[in-house]
Amino acid sequence: MQTSRETIAALLSGGRAERVGLYESIWPDTLEMWVADGYPVDAEGKPKNSFDVFEYDLGRLGGAFDPSPWPGQYICLEQTDEWEIIVNSAGVTQKVWRNKSAPAGPIAWQLTGPKEWEAAFKPQFLRTDASRVPSEELRQGVSAHREANRWLCFNMSFIWENFRQAVGDVCIYESLVLDPEWVKDYNRTTLDFYIRHFDLAFDNACVPDGVWLSEDLAYNQGLFCSPRVLETLVFPYYRAFNDYLHGKGLKVILHSCGNIEQALPMIVEAGFDALHPLQVHAGCDPLSIARRYGDRLALLGGLDTHLLERGNAAEIEDAQVRLMDGMRDAGARYIFSSDHSISTNVAYDTYRRVIDTYHKRRGR
Repeated sequence: MQTSRETIAALLSGGRAERVGLYESIWPDTLEMWVADGYPVDAEGKPKNSFDVFEYDLGRLGGAFDPSPWPGQYICLEQTDEWEIIVNSAGVTQKVWRNKSAPAGPIAWQLTGPKEWEAAFKPQFLRTDASRVPSEELRQGVSAHREANRWLCFNMSFIWENFRQAVGDVCIYESLVLDPEWVKDYNRTTLDFYIRHFDLAFDNACVPDGVWLSEDLAYNQGLFCSPRVLETLVFPYYRAFNDYLHGKGLKVILHSCGNIEQALPMIVEAGFDALHPLQVHAGCDPLSIARRYGDRLALLGGLDTHLLERGNAAEIEDAQVRLMDGMRDAGARYIFSSDHSISTNVAYDTYRRVIDTYHKRRGR
């Protein structure tokens, strides 16, 4: 019988996998909520790692290094019992919640154009700094996943997500149109910076099985910009980075929320090995994607989280069976998970039923 690591390796490489893979992302707040309903806890009463509890095949570790311009920067400007106004390591002023998991709210950006880029930001990315790499933490994390025979990837944002967060939505879309040469310079500089620091992580810490790039290129109405703009200004750098990682023997998973369908040909051409999360409620059709691209991409996700949040057992099981059986019938290399992540709106019993159904259908 294949181990988890062997199963995911086969699915991502086009080899023979004995079953459908299993993966999920569950909010920490969700696990804490589930404890009251019987979710297992450790000796300190904290929720156990969901990767171990549900025996996921694919594991993720935090970044191989800190890619921000000023690692560790956290300047508090104002605070209350509920929130803080801070300047983060990317130079972004934002409102962050103190006692709950919620996205930070950006307020202002230091990086607003080529002038600030050349003067303050770019020099930070031209230096190679081994202190950015949490070598011991990475070694410990890899060791834990290796003991479980779990396939492992480092989880990083990259050129699109980093640029968007550093400059904000208005500036990024203006820059794509009005100053594409600055965008190219940012992307070239970031690509070189990533390669140098991945080399450090691999040499000083460890080599995983792959890299997970979290790059939200779309929303529920489609791509954030035209396919032509992505093809010209973004995907050449994905191709170059994928070529680098493939040269190290690693696989690359692209995570992009939203309706990503228009970018599928570019995703394949750029050499990504897998795509996550096939977001149904944003307009993706996982089975259609499987029929068109399942021979060239491994697919992760596709079970609508809105169904899980509604909690109707029959409705969920019907959708899950259609998804898993449809992926099998399409000949897709498939890793089962939700189409986003498991929020506090999902009951523990609901998710346990999903796992039970997975085990019933995974080898069919």
